[in-house]
Amino acid sequence: MPDPYLGAAGTCPRAACSTCSAVAPNRSNLPPKAIAATAAAFYAAAALLLGRRRSPLSRALIAGGAISITVAVASTRALLAVHWWSDVIGGVLLGWAWFAVAAIAFGGRLLRFGATAEHVEQAARGQVPAATR
Repeated sequence: MPDPYLGAAGTCPRAACSTCSAVAPNRSNLPPKAIAATAAAFYAAAALLLGRRRSPLSRALIAGGAISITVAVASTRALLAVHWWSDVIGGVLLGWAWFAVAAIAFGGRLLRFGATAEHVEQAARGQVPAATR
């Protein structure tokens, strides 16, 4: 299958562009969704961890920062003509979906670092753990 970013002769159609000339020979070997998905999942997880026990305004600002960085990373992949926009958007959605599944599977809002599984289960049922009475 011909490369959509290279011309028929296998050269960059924007050869005069120094950015394109520098990027085209060193194209990414990662799947198109990998970089965007990794950025989306990582920055969402970082926002979750950094936002713990903070005010709602702080959490909103941290989440906004995480989204901004994710969009910036994903945009550079498409703007540098390394990946298609559809692949980049799909990667971001895949990363956020993976983060959501992992966050829910590992406790979500009930997760307290250092707490035993019994304490988390008691908190889920609305009971106060014996150690915190």
